[in-house]
Amino acid sequence: MRIDIIGNRNFHITFDNEVTVSVLIGGGSYSDNHDNMDLLGHEQAQKKVSSGTAELGAWKQGGEWITSKLRPDASGDVLGWQTTEQLLDFLNKASAFDK
Repeated sequence: MRIDIIGNRNFHITFDNEVTVSVLIGGGSYSDNHDNMDLLGHEQAQKKVSSGTAELGAWKQGGEWITSKLRPDASGDVLGWQTTEQLLDFLNKASAFDK
């Protein structure tokens, strides 16, 4: 497993099954910070970012999006405004996804 932080607005977790999950909470994301434009740009790296919800997406190595395979209710490549409970469920499904 590997964890990467991207621009102080999201992180990626890549599991041993080569599925990567993106968790995004920065400005403009489909989270509580959607309209918080103060969190965009270079200055963001100096700010603490918190949110009660997150934007989630998942893909396999090679770039095939599998968000809707993990959550059939997903209407696209990402799920917006997901609670911490939904995030945990999504991570568990991604870690168990069969190659």
